[in-house]
Formats: sequence, structure tokens, C-alpha cells
Amino acid sequence: MHIIVTARALELKAGALVGISDKQAGRRKPFLEAVSKRPGWYRLTGTVQFKRGETLQIEGEVPKALAEVVEAPKRGGKPAGGDKTPAQTGKPAGGDDGEDGKDAQP
Repeated sequence: MHIIVTARALELKAGALVGISDKQAGRRKPFLEAVSKRPGWYRLTGTVQFKRGETLQIEGEVPKALAEVVEAPKRGGKPAGGDKTPAQTGKPAGGDDGEDGKDAQP
């Protein structure tokens, strides 16, 4: 599911599976393990933060614990990018890193 971070930061723990862009993965590389056969998808090997405005994909539905810090981006009533994963489109997930273009510190 596509999500956008609406709180100051979203912190995900090791083991989470996320779809993010190459740019988003950049500084987070030490905490990411690429998922084979799923371009743009990574398993977190440590705690990683995403800041307000960043978009990413997560497996399944948004857990209730995250419902107050993220939302599904809307475009004509549908999540941005439709409901296709990076593996289905062949494109990495994610996109905007926020207004300043800098990634959050892991």
C-alpha cells in the first residue's frame, strides 16, 4: 500500500518490508537489504526514519499504530501510483523526499 508520512517522522523497525526510491535508499543503505526479484523493495536491517512528506510502500494495510502518522496519497480518489507495487510496474516506489530533498537520518 502506498503511504505518505504526515507526522514529523515515521520510524520503522528492523524486519519491516518497504518499497522506496533509489534516492530514498541512498543514505539508508547500511540499514537496507534488497529483496530479490522485487525492484525498489527492501527489508530493514535496523531502525529507519522517514520524514514528513516522504512516500513509500508497505506490505498490506496500514497497521493501526501507524494510522495517525501516515495516510494514503490521493489522486482522483486512488492512491498515488494506483495499487501496483514497484515489482508490478518495474519502477521503484516512493518519490518525493520532502520539500528540501534531503533524506531523514537513519
